[in-house]
Amino acid sequence: RSLTRREADVAIRWMRAPDDGLVGHRLARVRFAVYATQTLQAAIGKRAKPSAYPWLGFAEVPDAAPLERFRQELAPTARVVCRYEDLLSLFAAIRAGAGAGLMPCAYGDADPNLVRLRMMEPPLGFSVWCVTYRDLHETARVRAFIEHAQDFFAPPRGAL
Repeated sequence: RSLTRREADVAIRWMRAPDDGLVGHRLARVRFAVYATQTLQAAIGKRAKPSAYPWLGFAEVPDAAPLERFRQELAPTARVVCRYEDLLSLFAAIRAGAGAGLMPCAYGDADPNLVRLRMMEPPLGFSVWCVTYRDLHETARVRAFIEHAQDFFAPPRGAL
């Protein structure tokens, strides 16, 4: 459902800050880095430039736009071999060795078969926000959802 088309009252998104007209509650901070399998890194070389890797990118979905822009800045001439609409599919493809891609550090660092490619230091960071419209912000159902989301993302999850 789309918050911008008023198909939803609340959305959870990663972004730097909420858009104008929305009220946001920061839930967590998420760091992203570039990951690949150890096998792919060994085949391409530890000192390889970002454009040497086959890249796995994001489809044109609004929430992924900042990450896709960063990928274009980091490796503008890289060959994008596949694009994904969701993070879990992208994560599975990286784990399968299909290419390198941006992943939350909480996913990539926890997987023993993946390596964080030292292309970007410090890692790229975004916040996870719970956003809603100003006119709905104080309604009981929206307040209840925001409070539930804040509890869910409270430490230790708050530092992703």
